[in-house]
Amino acid sequence: MNAIFLSYSSDDAAAARRICDALRAAGLEVWFDQSELRGGDAWDASIRKQIKECALFIPVISANTNARQEGYFRLEWKLAVDRMEMMAQSKPFLFPVLLDGTREPDALVPDKFRERQWTPLGDDASLRAFAARIAGVPQSQVASAASGKATPGGALAGSVHAAPTNAIGPSPVSRRHVAIGAGVLAAGAAIGMWRPWKAAAPPTSATPTNPNLARALQMTQALETTRADAALGEEMVKATLDKDPADTAAVLIMARVQVYMLMRGFDRSDERYQLAKTYVDRALALAPGDAGALATAANYFVQRRTELDRAAKLARQAIALAPDDPFAYRTLNNVLAATPNVPDETLILEAKRAAERFPNDALMQYDVARYYRDTGDVAEAEKYFDRAIKLGPVFNAVIARARLKLFVHRDPEGLKALLDTLPEKHRSGDRAVFGYFLYALTTGEFKVGLEALRQIADPWMSDFDYTGPTKLLTAELLHLQGKSDVATLRFREARDDLAKRKPVLTPVFNTVWLDAFVAWRLGDKARARQTNALVFAELPHPWRMSPATGWVFSQIALNLILGERANAIALMRECVKMPVIRKIIANALQLDPRMAAFRRDAEIAGILAEMPATIK
Repeated sequence: MNAIFLSYSSDDAAAARRICDALRAAGLEVWFDQSELRGGDAWDASIRKQIKECALFIPVISANTNARQEGYFRLEWKLAVDRMEMMAQSKPFLFPVLLDGTREPDALVPDKFRERQWTPLGDDASLRAFAARIAGVPQSQVASAASGKATPGGALAGSVHAAPTNAIGPSPVSRRHVAIGAGVLAAGAAIGMWRPWKAAAPPTSATPTNPNLARALQMTQALETTRADAALGEEMVKATLDKDPADTAAVLIMARVQVYMLMRGFDRSDERYQLAKTYVDRALALAPGDAGALATAANYFVQRRTELDRAAKLARQAIALAPDDPFAYRTLNNVLAATPNVPDETLILEAKRAAERFPNDALMQYDVARYYRDTGDVAEAEKYFDRAIKLGPVFNAVIARARLKLFVHRDPEGLKALLDTLPEKHRSGDRAVFGYFLYALTTGEFKVGLEALRQIADPWMSDFDYTGPTKLLTAELLHLQGKSDVATLRFREARDDLAKRKPVLTPVFNTVWLDAFVAWRLGDKARARQTNALVFAELPHPWRMSPATGWVFSQIALNLILGERANAIALMRECVKMPVIRKIIANALQLDPRMAAFRRDAEIAGILAEMPATIK
């Protein structure tokens, strides 16, 4: 009969038996090969036949397999890979597992293995979770022995999982093979690969019955969620997973929470990206037909700015599965916005269609507003921001509207008035506090900004508008206030906080240039210029400045402050083709007290006057 083939080194035979025991405990019939075939034509032919006909192939990867450059298991792996060349891409076949803390990047395996999800196995809990996952693969996806990836589009390639504790230990026992046979069907039914599970599960992420999961899910559907709210939601889901690591609904919602952290800019550390990747992998494996899992995976790819064609397919699959779920449509909006070759007109048209389909959904209106803003149509952006605020309210729409008041309309008091309408918990959030910092910097009302910054207990602020040390903002206001001694102390603390973090150097998130700025303020001008040169060399060209990008620590402002005027002018020439950007730079030069020396710069004035500084 068709079976699951477990391929392992003879040194891992004891571990293989433990895997069998876990599968048997999950209700699966497990046949453990005890025929004692010891090589020869009959044994070789038997193994080849099993690999040719098996329904799933599970290679066991360990320190033992890494230590052996040769071994019969390597032929088995090659035979499995050869068979996969003839398989469809939408069905499960290969399920690699890791033992003894072996890391995926270090594993000596065929490249094809790295295109599939890997699972670490160690303690009893991880074995039970793996067995539950195997037992839960839908019948519809393993109806024939010719099978492929574990999920539509496949699991995320190259998944790296943390090494488990109490790892399965090696045992020098004779080589065996485990064939996991069919579950016992009801009387009179034909014997098949699996027990009679339903062909497809409902979209569990959409309707969790656990109240903690439901609340955590709700937090990922609202832009008014704060970083503290999201962290609380993560803890609620974690509590469920601690009790049952194979709880499908919890895995799906944890994936969504992790990706939400990235999407909101609450935490974009390497660790957060890895957590998101791990849980998206698991979500796709456990619920390949779940619209929420597909949309969450698509959003993950958007945050990574990779595999965007695949992300678009996943988003469209999610829409097909859940045509009344706005989350799926917003996901497609996100994918289109991140895809470089999608024209602005196409993006806005798709976003407006979705907004018309869900006219009472505030976040849909917020999406349209963002896209209009980012393409330079401020009037339409403000119209849709106002709709989102009225329907929501969406507090990030309030903050975005306030930013436009400041840099487009040159109205600092309008900025503060909008920020003051926010509920208290949102006024103390990173994004709003940065808004009060901008107000203080541009008006000289330093007390307002310093009081707002005191509400941030975390030494590190994480947001799209500003990601960096909280003390740096405090130090800058104190410096502009003329309190040089205490400002120097805060700048030193900011430098120390930067040193505790891994430097980030990407076009979107960049903390290296903050290091240059702090070095300049502390008098180390040589280091500041050297670091800035490193950043400048990495900038993409033609350089684009988004209307949503903060001016204060932008590359143009930084290079002007550091005396690198030629760099700043070069960047200006590349980005002022959009009238709204020209308007923002012109206003920033007047509003920002650090720019006083450049307000009468003839060359800069000429660049800003090359085209009429009108905006739609």
